[in-house]
Amino acid sequence: MQMSLNLVNTSLAVFEGEKAGPNQWGVNVDAHVTVVVAHKGKVTNVFAHNSINDTDVKAVTEAATKLK
Repeated sequence: MQMSLNLVNTSLAVFEGEKAGPNQWGVNVDAHVTVVVAHKGKVTNVFAHNSINDTDVKAVTEAATKLK
């Protein structure tokens, strides 16, 4: 994923607790995948998707780019 999106830093995390993840993450338990964008230890954006394609990348990339 990092190479496809040309990101400088990427962290993939697995939360071993409740299915909804930590409270502040806003994980959508009904979505197939939830992307959580965080900066300096705080969640800034959450994107929940039931299917993923190249049109979804733009919003996530823009959210991550704004953090610089």
